[in-house]
Amino acid sequence: MGRSGLCAAVWLRRIGEIFLDQHIAAILAQLDELGKEQLQKGEWEAAVQTFRKMLELDDHPVVRNNLATAFYNNGKPQEAWEFLEPELEKGVISPFAWALASMIAQDLGWGSKAQEYLQQAIYCFDSGVHNPRQLGFEPAAWREYTVIIKRAAGHLGEDRLVVDLHKKWERYYQTPEDVFQAGVALFNLDYPLRAAELWARIKGRGWDFLEAYITVAELVDQGVVPRFTLPYAAPDFLRGGRLSEELFTEKVSQGGNRVLLLAQVFDPLFPPAALQPALAILVGCGEWGLDLVRSILENSSLSKRIKLAAAYALRDLGVAKPGIEEYLEDE
Repeated sequence: MGRSGLCAAVWLRRIGEIFLDQHIAAILAQLDELGKEQLQKGEWEAAVQTFRKMLELDDHPVVRNNLATAFYNNGKPQEAWEFLEPELEKGVISPFAWALASMIAQDLGWGSKAQEYLQQAIYCFDSGVHNPRQLGFEPAAWREYTVIIKRAAGHLGEDRLVVDLHKKWERYYQTPEDVFQAGVALFNLDYPLRAAELWARIKGRGWDFLEAYITVAELVDQGVVPRFTLPYAAPDFLRGGRLSEELFTEKVSQGGNRVLLLAQVFDPLFPPAALQPALAILVGCGEWGLDLVRSILENSSLSKRIKLAAAYALRDLGVAKPGIEEYLEDE
């Protein structure tokens, strides 16, 4: 083949590579959009499949982060770790990856590693926040990492650290979730009214369920509702369709979902026929549930109808309570 023929062959091959690259890029863009939508909707298994396909085409740290997130949220921390660990071993500059690693390590029982990864996430964020473009990140994207880092701190039970990070990073906040997290930390540290003040700032920004959080925080402050711990995730009653009774009861054990049910129970407009079943579900939350109905019976400011429902809930459980007969006899 002559020189001109060789050049033509090289040129044609390069044109083919360009078209192939463009085709792969288009597929990756479609998969990325689909995968992020699935994560947003909580479709974890589908997201796993989507990001697996992406990883086959492009072994990129962000793809690994998303795939690990899908596995982790689907209750599979070991699988999440298998895809995240190679990036950590390279010393990846990603607050998200280190924060996710901290939560995974905590779930796998690696307490000291969980703390180490959390501190690495904080250090990584602080190191890059002043000029993230040097690291190839847009400032807005970098600042969003405050959410995952504080979520990891909360996952480790470090409520005081969440408050400290809130004070330190508040000027970087871009989403209501940052403020929500600070409120959760204050609630867990037994400052329910301060938590309610923070939640009131964001309840009109797509976080309407915070009206229930504020109501329950006030009830906790008044001593009507016994203290309990809130998770740093939003309640998930709002996802999906109708729940079975068994799944409904299981979900109420999650603090955020418990808040939604509590707010309804103490709402004067809550249907009387639903009150006793709702209290029965809350009583199922272990010793805390028993403390709740006892508190209701002993509180002089509550209505007779809620006291009666609480009395029936205790009776149905076979729990003796002095004075319970007076409510049942009156009925």
